[in-house]
Amino acid sequence: MNSKMIRFMNVNNLNPKSAVFQERIRQNLANAFISTTILSAMPGILMAVPVGLTFGGFCAIFGAKISKKSDENGDKPKIDEDSGISEHSGNSGTSSEDEKDNNEFFDFQKISQKLKLLENSENLGPQILEYLEKSLKFGILITLRDVATLLESPTTSENTVRIQYKKRKIKIVKIENFGILEIFKNSRNSDGSPILIFLENRNSEEFKIQNLAENRQFVMEIKEIFEKNGEERILEKLDCEILMIKKVGVVWANSGF
Repeated sequence: MNSKMIRFMNVNNLNPKSAVFQERIRQNLANAFISTTILSAMPGILMAVPVGLTFGGFCAIFGAKISKKSDENGDKPKIDEDSGISEHSGNSGTSSEDEKDNNEFFDFQKISQKLKLLENSENLGPQILEYLEKSLKFGILITLRDVATLLESPTTSENTVRIQYKKRKIKIVKIENFGILEIFKNSRNSDGSPILIFLENRNSEEFKIQNLAENRQFVMEIKEIFEKNGEERILEKLDCEILMIKKVGVVWANSGF
């Protein structure tokens, strides 16, 4: 009986030490697990910065090349139909690409929303001729001067009409596009009165020069231009595309560019 009690007491005396030992084991295992996890994650953490920088560098280099190649191939961004943006714009119905090309033809100063000023130069006539050919338009000369002093090619009754203006006649002449070069060449010796070139689309159905002379609104506006000696505020009233050749340059109303 005494021996059993002694053993029981000895076992009870060992239990506290055993519990402390087990607690230390658990703490050591937990510390080892945490340390192992941190050590195994360290390479990934350390490599994140250089890998990110390297990847960003590749994107910057090769991404720019891909974008440039895409632009050279003529790729266009898709336009949302609901955004209100269309691929074509302008009063003359030309595409945005055409308008960009037309802007390259001319170096102009914007006078107002409807008027542009093109300075006189030796290349201005050929540039306007190129514009007419590309935009499929033709010109109609409107002047108080003798037409023979402006155009080297002869005129006929079929392409010419005259409107009485005070003691003079306003001549309205449908011209071939190359006549633009003749007009610019000979307009340098102008008598001071403005020279007008009205632009019309080639695809206008059954256009007749006589229709302009019978258009009262058009005739009234033309007479007012000559009466005010080509004041720009008069051109502002017009809705048609028209050029006014003056010594300072060409005032272009309602241009297609």
